[in-house]
Amino acid sequence: MEGSGEYAVAFDDTTVNLDPNLLVTLWRVGSEGSLTAAARVLGWSQPAVSQQVRKLERDCGCQLIERTGRGAALTPAGAILAKHGELIALRLAQAGKEFAEYQRRTDTSLRLLAPPSICSTIVSRALAKLSVDSPIDVSLAQSEPPEAIADVAHGEADCAVVFRYESIPQYLVIDDDLQFDYLGNDPLLLLVRKTPDPSRGESAGTRAPDAAEDGTQTTRSAQQASDAHPVGHPVHLREYADHGWIAGCPFCQTNLLSMARREGFEPDITYCVDDYATTQSLVAIGANVSIVSRLASMAPLPANLELLPIDDPYARRGVGIVTRRGDDRPAVRTLVDELRWAAAPLLEPPLPEH
Repeated sequence: MEGSGEYAVAFDDTTVNLDPNLLVTLWRVGSEGSLTAAARVLGWSQPAVSQQVRKLERDCGCQLIERTGRGAALTPAGAILAKHGELIALRLAQAGKEFAEYQRRTDTSLRLLAPPSICSTIVSRALAKLSVDSPIDVSLAQSEPPEAIADVAHGEADCAVVFRYESIPQYLVIDDDLQFDYLGNDPLLLLVRKTPDPSRGESAGTRAPDAAEDGTQTTRSAQQASDAHPVGHPVHLREYADHGWIAGCPFCQTNLLSMARREGFEPDITYCVDDYATTQSLVAIGANVSIVSRLASMAPLPANLELLPIDDPYARRGVGIVTRRGDDRPAVRTLVDELRWAAAPLLEPPLPEH
């Protein structure tokens, strides 16, 4: 009978409707030895158990239990049905255990998405701390913001760390079903080949050495390279309008075009690469320049390259965390908290409007 919880079983020309719940009750009566004891185990009243047994007897058309001096015992017919009630109870218990394990894995196993520059900085810092402080299991995959946001929205990922450019806020849409937790700003810098310093005997035709003769280290972090350039002397992109430009993903290329057009020129995009090491090599060997984020440029910088601040109020990208609105699982909240902790020393504080 559809929707009743009963199963119609045919024996020759006789049909018996069996309710699995009643079979479990019958098994409990037989295993506990009385209606009262079965009621206590099942959490029901004794009259309720008695009523269920009587219904099963009516459905089967025979007596299933018989009263004894101090309780109840199964008849031969009752013993046959009680055996199946026990199997049903065991399968239900197993189903409950398997589902609880599934929920446990779902609650503590998360899929996180982020672009390469954020994976190697904010995310790696957060996951290192999580591996020590929490049992949460996080699987990580690299993904650019548009694809990452779509995956979180469709339930294919639990969390994403994304960036969006201030110059093209309409390009990346985060709908109302998603939560965006703003972390801060990641400044954009111009990666160029270092200008020769005549005071050190360098000329336009002299390539900066890859190794210093005195044995000193010739690479420095991107932050050190950025700090070496006077903060009060940022450059305008139009100063490099005649250079070849290296663009990244389509999202980053759209930002480059937007920033260049505000400066009054159309950039000659000679290469489109996402890998920062490749971008460094292309800038080092020719008259190419590239806009890179500070997060992306935290890898060691060759001595013949430098990072320059850009004179443009939109020379930054906002970084934030995307989750599904209403997803209050403790594991998700813990991951968001750790990402926020990891991002704090690496990003500039959010602007007042955020």
